[in-house]
Amino acid sequence: MKYIDDVAAAGENGLRELRVASKDFNEVSLINGQTVLEVLSKMSESITLPTAEELFHRVEVRQKIIGAVLLARAGRITEPEIFLSLATASDESGMHDLALAGFACLDADTVDSFLIDILKNRPVDHRRCSMACGFLGSRNTVEAVPEIVKCMKDSQFTAILNAFLALRSLQYEEAIPLALDCLARGIPEPEDESAVLVRSLEIVTGQRFGNDVTTWRTWWESASRPEK
Repeated sequence: MKYIDDVAAAGENGLRELRVASKDFNEVSLINGQTVLEVLSKMSESITLPTAEELFHRVEVRQKIIGAVLLARAGRITEPEIFLSLATASDESGMHDLALAGFACLDADTVDSFLIDILKNRPVDHRRCSMACGFLGSRNTVEAVPEIVKCMKDSQFTAILNAFLALRSLQYEEAIPLALDCLARGIPEPEDESAVLVRSLEIVTGQRFGNDVTTWRTWWESASRPEK
């Protein structure tokens, strides 16, 4: 925190220090992107906004999203699509958190409705659906539960893993049996979705039943039965 405050307080000199340390922002990783955001956010608008515009119009996704968050904080970006698009364009670590920071600058109801509408308009791109589920879970959007449940019951829906994890985050009690139903009918794509879902079930439950859906269901019926 002291580093952030010191660099921000230095104004133009602090900006130059930030540029040198990151080689003109070309080596800003998504892991330390939050630090860059906080430094620039604490600087005067006359410094922050031109830098944000510069970053937003660069080619690298990790630079664009930092610029986008700063512009959203200043009210220059108001639509959530830009953050979902940038998040889906990169597999780099930290992108999810930076996109969440962008969403947090926008109207909450607008963001939640936007993400839920993506699921309502399925089937669409697997990655967009997967990201939407992840963001809804992270944002604790309980209102999304009915639509996520519908998605998991839809045989054409493939983003099962993140839908399951979102329901778990949102404390939906029937998330596990829904996941087992998906395993039973088969998940057409991507190829590793079923395997990753099984691993997640094992982590969540502490059980090791692999792809044996029958054993999973027997265990669940016993585990979820109220104690007498």
